[in-house]
Amino acid sequence: LYDPSYRIELLTTVPNTAINALVVGSDGALYATGYNTGEILKIDTPAAPGPQTATVFSSGIAYATGITTTDSGRMFATSSTGPASSIYEIFPDGTASTFSTGYSYPTSITSVGNDLYITNSGDGTIDRIDSTTGAITTIISGTSSLTNPFGISTNEVDTLYFLDHASGNIYSS
Repeated sequence: LYDPSYRIELLTTVPNTAINALVVGSDGALYATGYNTGEILKIDTPAAPGPQTATVFSSGIAYATGITTTDSGRMFATSSTGPASSIYEIFPDGTASTFSTGYSYPTSITSVGNDLYITNSGDGTIDRIDSTTGAITTIISGTSSLTNPFGISTNEVDTLYFLDHASGNIYSS
C-alpha cells in the first residue's frame, strides 16, 4: 500500500540508541524506549514541522522494550531483564517506579482502558494487569504455535493483535 502523497520526514536521530517502541503521551509528546540505554526519550512537539530534539525524560529502565499510556494518562514501560523483568510506571515528572515484576522477558505492552497487556517472550504467554489493583491474569498460554510473542496492539472494539517473532505469524484474540 504505497500512496505517493504521503510524506516521510526524519523527525529526529538518537545516536547509539536502539529504539524499540513509541507512544504518543496524553500531553501530545512522543515517547520512545531506548533499549540499550535504559531511557525513555521525549519529543515535545512531534507535529511541528522540521527536525525535533529527543531529550531524556526518564532513565534506569534496563532494556526498555515497550511503552504505553492508559486512558487515564498513566504511562508504563516494560523492562526485559530476564527473570526479574518488570513493568515500570513513568510519572509526569519523569521518575520511574517498579509497578509489577516477575515477567518472562516482556517485549511489548499496550492498554485497553486501564488494563495493561504484556507479551512475555521467555515463556510464550500474554498477561493482563489491572493497573488500579495490580492483579495479574495470564490470558494466553500453552499455544503450541506461539513461542516468542512480540508487538501487541488493540483496536476500537478491544480486539488484541499480537505477533510471534519466531514464526512471523500474526494473531488476533
